[in-house]
Amino acid sequence: MAFPRCALALVGALLATGAWTPPVQAEEAQLSAVLTLADRPTTAQLHRLASQHPSSAHVTALAPKRSHRDAVVAFARGKHLDVVRADDWSVTVSGPASVLRDALTTGLPPDVASVVGLDNRRLHRAHASPDGLANPQTAASLRAHYDVPASWRGNGITVGVLNLAGWNKGDLQQFADHEGIAVRPGQITTIPVGADPTKLDGFGDEYEVALDAEAVLGSAPEAAQRLYFAPNTSAGVVSGFEQMAADAAAGLVQVVTTSWGSCERDFDETATDSDRAAYASALDRIVAAGATVFAASGDAGAFDCGTPEVPDDEAQVDFPASYGNVVAVGGTTLKAGLPESSWSEPGFAGYLGDGSGGGQSVEQPLPGYQDGIVAGATRRLVPDVASDADPQSGLGIYVRTQGGWSSAGGTSLASPTWAGMLASALSSQGGRSGRGNILPALYTSDGFTDVVDGHNGLFSARPGYDLVTGLGVPQWSRLGPALLASSPGASATGPTSFVRRPPRSADPSIRALYTRAVDAPIRVTLPKGSSYTGFSAGERVPGCALQQATPPTTAALLPHPSQGEHQLVLTALDPALVCHQAVANVV
Repeated sequence: MAFPRCALALVGALLATGAWTPPVQAEEAQLSAVLTLADRPTTAQLHRLASQHPSSAHVTALAPKRSHRDAVVAFARGKHLDVVRADDWSVTVSGPASVLRDALTTGLPPDVASVVGLDNRRLHRAHASPDGLANPQTAASLRAHYDVPASWRGNGITVGVLNLAGWNKGDLQQFADHEGIAVRPGQITTIPVGADPTKLDGFGDEYEVALDAEAVLGSAPEAAQRLYFAPNTSAGVVSGFEQMAADAAAGLVQVVTTSWGSCERDFDETATDSDRAAYASALDRIVAAGATVFAASGDAGAFDCGTPEVPDDEAQVDFPASYGNVVAVGGTTLKAGLPESSWSEPGFAGYLGDGSGGGQSVEQPLPGYQDGIVAGATRRLVPDVASDADPQSGLGIYVRTQGGWSSAGGTSLASPTWAGMLASALSSQGGRSGRGNILPALYTSDGFTDVVDGHNGLFSARPGYDLVTGLGVPQWSRLGPALLASSPGASATGPTSFVRRPPRSADPSIRALYTRAVDAPIRVTLPKGSSYTGFSAGERVPGCALQQATPPTTAALLPHPSQGEHQLVLTALDPALVCHQAVANVV
């Protein structure tokens, strides 16, 4: 449209005198989205895979065809979108809101299974609880309290940490210097996944980032860390976990921790069905590839939706802690000379207070490892385990933007503490591989100190499992060997116990070399004079719950096995109800 000469002259005169300035065009918001690829396994298939013996090769074999990724990348670039990351499972893209929405709501290629994101709402909140310098623990005192042998340092193991805000990396060095920990070059790796690791979010969440990194370093001084920085949106979180899943499959990560989450109701309201399915599948792929995932159970006690600003008296638990293949970590209080108790703090003006998140999920099914532990339970129970989370007895950490030193707590302390201490245990045998889903093994282990005092606003700690501190707090000198000896994903029912590796002379042995079939031929050798009441064998083993009377001659691989090496597990139950295990590799 052409303007009249008189109008152009008037505009020029006004600009010259400063009487009028043209309106400034607001910068369009940038959005991101995760495009999951077609021909991927269903969420249920991946969830089952994560509950079995970990196999990164099997996860890789189930990935969609690479042609899907290439087609989606070409589509995104043709629509002038930025490709943030891409692998054989998903492609993350970003761009101006209008461009992204136009591209993804019309004419998507058939290579796309679902779209995650297309908004910039904050998805999760941090579960860090800062406080003053009341009575802070040190890295050494926490390790000693939870009975971590001094020689367990985490060397050779890598912990992945999800971060949804930026931070000052120098905070970690301040903490290390104070604790006398020598951080070697390359020990800490920053992985941007669509976010700037140095950009603070304006909400003070750099405190959470520093707490996680410092708690992992204190718990496993020689473990490597991969710090993943993603936007705090549905697309950002899913993309971050997708990158972790790819790295777990590549053997780059053996333990994962997240201190961010949402109460289940809020998560359901914020996330779409596609968001939830992609989120769950990424978690399952991490675990199926051999990494163990820990998540903070929340800091509002049994009322996870409540905050001091917005009180809420509806019983809720936190996601992703409530997910069945994730280890949910609750919180305790340490007081000198007193037994450890559950963490809780009174509320005010209608707010029911802080404390260890716990209760029964409203959406996640009851997993097999929790059958019968709480009478009448029909859904996933939270938490599984616990450790120190009270800011009054928390870990002394350094965050320069918030005054330097403080005593940090919340289940944001408990989750990375567990992650670091598992990394330390994994390093004790000199290995560089993870254990995947350790939940069945946790529920059959006696390596805990029971917490029987305190509450979380609705539930009380009591002998045995409870909805405040779960199984209790770890005694790592006992729990570590139990986890290393157990077969990942194999759970026992009934009054059985497990024999710890290395095998004894009375244990059976299994041999397998090569197969072209799903049922691999095996040879089972029994020691002279031994008597066993039942056997089972396979790449997926049902513990000692289902047995055949005679030694098997074949062991089933998982459906659609990939070429390469697979690990088979033999279990044998003796008359004393002890479950003996042996392993063999088959090509």
